[in-house]
Amino acid sequence: MSKPRNTMEARIPECQMPKRRTPEPCQCRYDALEDFPLAMAYVPWQRWQNIFEPCKALQCGTIFEELRKPFRGKGGCNR
Repeated sequence: MSKPRNTMEARIPECQMPKRRTPEPCQCRYDALEDFPLAMAYVPWQRWQNIFEPCKALQCGTIFEELRKPFRGKGGCNR
């Protein structure tokens, strides 16, 4: 009895691209930020006031009205 034909056994042509060498690890380990201390952030508690309705919150990306900061293509140096 012959083996059932399996479409997954299709012959794949050998790749014509040259084989790449494995990259060598970088010997340069200089980190410009290595000598800086870790930062400490002050993050105040969010107060549950001025809350959007759930549907509006999904549209805005936040439930808190004061955190709604839509992107307007300006800011930083472009003010």
